[in-house]
Amino acid sequence: MKLSLVFRTTNTILYCQKWPEMVIFYRDKLQLPVMFASNWFVEFEVGTTSRLSVADERRAKVKSSHGGGITLTLEVENADVAWTDLHTRGLELEPVRDHPWGARAFYFYDPEGYRLEIWSPKGKEKPAGKGVPAGFKEEVKRCRPLVSVRCCKHSVTRTAKKL
Repeated sequence: MKLSLVFRTTNTILYCQKWPEMVIFYRDKLQLPVMFASNWFVEFEVGTTSRLSVADERRAKVKSSHGGGITLTLEVENADVAWTDLHTRGLELEPVRDHPWGARAFYFYDPEGYRLEIWSPKGKEKPAGKGVPAGFKEEVKRCRPLVSVRCCKHSVTRTAKKL
């Protein structure tokens, strides 16, 4: 079966009250290349098929969420090197920490309050079966989430299958 939706690029749009500060942050501090710019919307290249845009909420129908509930997660080759580089650019960063899913990551916030996570795989650790890092499989078993599916008038909730 051929998929009807084959995406060439993805673009996350952040609606902002602090639009000028956001443009400066992503263009100058993070040094993301600008793909498109107008007087209320700027699109940055994050990767070959990934974009991040900032839009002035005063010119858009969608309003800012003030950073609520959104984390932009960006994988880099080396989180420690990225931390040092961003720190020298004057950004306030949380320390780099090891995470149980086999990553080193740090967090910081843009002027609108959106959280950014920069991470890289830890050292030479190898996944424990089916691409799941060591320790993560046990963590998932302890907190098996519920999966809800709603179709028409019927709703089904089931425990997610074990890994």
